[in-house]
Amino acid sequence: MVNKVSGWVWPANVRMALEYISACVDYRFDDLDWMAVETALPQTSWDPPERWYDYPIVGTQTLTVLLACDSPGDPVGITVQGDLDPVQVATIETTIAILADIVPADS
Repeated sequence: MVNKVSGWVWPANVRMALEYISACVDYRFDDLDWMAVETALPQTSWDPPERWYDYPIVGTQTLTVLLACDSPGDPVGITVQGDLDPVQVATIETTIAILADIVPADS
């Protein structure tokens, strides 16, 4: 069963979101992962969907994380797809919701 969880987070919270999402499948999101995402994110756009960046997170199971941002400082769209159980779905939804509410000090 493939589930999809979507939302958005502030740019300053993207790495933290990816770290928590990765933990759901026992993967440690590290500096090399972040470099790949950070390099790709400026090339993305919310519309069209083909401009979203997809990044695999491979732990005890594989997730695909899709990210998009229209311009620096704008919210970053995030979608997580994979064979998620209800606890993982709830954890990812909560993570995204909390990080959307936490406004970075420099905003």
